[in-house]
Amino acid sequence: MAKSLSIDLRERLVSAVDGGMTRRSAAKRFGVAASTAIKWVDQWRRTGNVAPRPRGGDHRSERIEAHAAEILGLIAETPDITLEELAGHLHEARGLKVDPSTVWRLLDRHDMTFKKKPRTPASNSALTFCDGGSPGSRPNLIWNPSGWCLSMRPGPRPRWRDVMAGHRAANAARRRCPTGTGRRPPSSARSVSRA
Repeated sequence: MAKSLSIDLRERLVSAVDGGMTRRSAAKRFGVAASTAIKWVDQWRRTGNVAPRPRGGDHRSERIEAHAAEILGLIAETPDITLEELAGHLHEARGLKVDPSTVWRLLDRHDMTFKKKPRTPASNSALTFCDGGSPGSRPNLIWNPSGWCLSMRPGPRPRWRDVMAGHRAANAARRRCPTGTGRRPPSSARSVSRA
């Protein structure tokens, strides 16, 4: 975010305009945009102040903070209430339309944390953890390559001797019979000399 221009520059520009200079010529003289000079002079005429307005920060949380006690009370009554249900309650009861993310930020500001549910029990049909780990332990990343799910058991590893033997056999068949039908290709028939 760009830094605000100094108050000294603002005051000199406003005093030049107050002394009879036009806003556009004052902007040119002090090296700012004409729209900036117009805004500064308007602000000075409305408020009597040329200081920059506050920037950034939270400008809207007070809308939901006014209902913080009610939201925290709902959570105390029903601990498994969802963010969508809280947002819906605020809309129905108070007419305040907020997103679930706004409710989450309110809860985050009030240090509300939710524990995750325990891990799914182990599957009877597939390996879900390795090395004799216990449920809830971190998975071994070496055991689970990317793209595999914990519930998928990897197939047997290929034996390269068998793979290469099959590859050699396929190449030999292609060399013996290039057309794949067992007959010679037509090009070789032309080259045979008749006696």
